[in-house]
Amino acid sequence: MQLDCVSVEQLQIGNLALASSQQPGPLIGFGQNILGKKDLQFFCYVSDLVGCHKNFTTIMPAVLYGIQDNLSVLVELPIAAAFEINDQSYQGVQDLLLQFEYAVFDQMKLEVTNQVTLVANVSVPTGFESGNHQQNFGSSSFQAPTFFLGTTISHVGTVWYPFASFGAQITTQADSGAKVGNQYFYQAGLGRNISAKADKYIFNLLLEFDGTFKEQNSTNGTLDVNSGGNQILLGPSCWFSTPRFIFQAGVSWVVYESLCGVQNQNSYYIALDVGYKF
Repeated sequence: MQLDCVSVEQLQIGNLALASSQQPGPLIGFGQNILGKKDLQFFCYVSDLVGCHKNFTTIMPAVLYGIQDNLSVLVELPIAAAFEINDQSYQGVQDLLLQFEYAVFDQMKLEVTNQVTLVANVSVPTGFESGNHQQNFGSSSFQAPTFFLGTTISHVGTVWYPFASFGAQITTQADSGAKVGNQYFYQAGLGRNISAKADKYIFNLLLEFDGTFKEQNSTNGTLDVNSGGNQILLGPSCWFSTPRFIFQAGVSWVVYESLCGVQNQNSYYIALDVGYKF
């Protein structure tokens, strides 16, 4: 697809009151990380997934850099993760992620920005982990390299901000013979501007829908019947940004879950994201 880049002087009101790097984005969904050339941002993402006899907490620092106005790179390494399920526990560093995002369509009008991006990443295990693993799937690490490809679509108006994204994560088999099931993501959301001031701040409320379908895990080609399934999260978040800082926090509840075999059910997901632009 040919890049459509129409640049105009936009009104600095509502969601467009600040530079594109400081405009609203999804809290749980992937992508929408396009920023200006040579712009540099640091993020710290903290999340907690709570379910029946399970709890998964992680802290994920990340660096985002604008290679070009339509191309960015994201490096993320969760440095602290704790996973507990029944009597199994895990502590350690998750997989290192390197992600590129390219805007194949970027249209700026007086009161709106329309954008379509392609997202591709690769993650590799770090090997820094401890505790008990349930067939190597009790931890958050995939134990082997994974590859992701997806697309995002967004419409940033002065008041409303609808978006959607679709992607697939393809896993590989670890040396132990274990392979985590491939995952498929379908996501959407709607944001509304509550208050804003040109070159000062943006305050938004968002409602986000995040669906994940996961194939069953396997070991040396034998499927684990107690793995895989479909899950949908739905919940609100609030967004506040200034020319330098970004703060976003929210909670999503599991509104639908169909898991294969016998698995611990999930209940809700809490997340907090703090960013700083250098």
